[in-house]
Amino acid sequence: MNNEIRTISEIDSLYATYRLVSQRHPIDSQTRTFLNYCKKQSKDGLFSQAMIDNWCCKRENEKNNTHYNRVKVAENIIKFANERGYCCIDLNSKVKWEKTKHRLVMLDQQEMVSFFKACDEQTFYETGVFKKRGQCYKLVCKAIFRLLYSNGLRPIEARLLRIEDVDLRNGIIYIRATKGYREHIVALSPEMHGILRDYDRKIRLIEPTRVAFFPDEKGEFLHRTWISDIFHKLWYKYNSTSAVPYDFRHNYAIQNINALNGLSIDEAYYSLLAISKSMGHASLNQTMYYYSLTPQYSSILNKLSSAGLKPIIHRLPDEEDRF
Repeated sequence: MNNEIRTISEIDSLYATYRLVSQRHPIDSQTRTFLNYCKKQSKDGLFSQAMIDNWCCKRENEKNNTHYNRVKVAENIIKFANERGYCCIDLNSKVKWEKTKHRLVMLDQQEMVSFFKACDEQTFYETGVFKKRGQCYKLVCKAIFRLLYSNGLRPIEARLLRIEDVDLRNGIIYIRATKGYREHIVALSPEMHGILRDYDRKIRLIEPTRVAFFPDEKGEFLHRTWISDIFHKLWYKYNSTSAVPYDFRHNYAIQNINALNGLSIDEAYYSLLAISKSMGHASLNQTMYYYSLTPQYSSILNKLSSAGLKPIIHRLPDEEDRF
């Protein structure tokens, strides 16, 4: 272990490099806010216990999960620095994330037609100094939401795709920046493959040196709120029901499980396993959450297996989850 104490600026640079080489998503705006706060508070350029304790204190009227996110930012960097001997700071906050229940929305065909109509109609600034930004976002808007809908990616997975993660020759996407950094592979349908190839050809003319597959006007990754902000603007143009971008992922799972109708029990099992791997679930049990939401398939599966669901799940070999 390197026991040399480092300045905040040095740790900032080392942490950014660490995330880059480990193929994790880059430092976000909230992390940058924390680092800038520490640099302003420090008199000698070093992290101090009082500084971190003050940052981790819950603010007046601050919501629990907002507090958790702030603490997590500090925890990630301080843990990185402590493990390498760059500083020695205790993290005393024990705040925990409070899960909020989102009502699962079953998207119907007309809502999706209306959404993508709004998506294709959406315009951004296309004149003056914002012309490049407008052209870039218009192309991204049409492609990224269709990818979320057709392949069930998590919004963060689509947002943090790099150019090298998308194999447009073979129609394959390599998901690296994901929940728990669980890498997996997604195969594109012929239609989606064509959409992304057309998108890539056009976006290269605007951002020939981009890093992100879906870039902002600088060729970097979209802001973490971009997908949600644009989604709601498009969704409520013609629809009145409540929805969030993650509902595309729920819809992908449910539609694919419903499509298992008519398969034998073995065919259904292996198809369900394929859905689970495509979605990047850590285990088949996570995919079975959607099973409970699809009564059509639930009744079919129980007819095929008099012993019910558990014997099917138990047939999953131990090594399956390591793929």
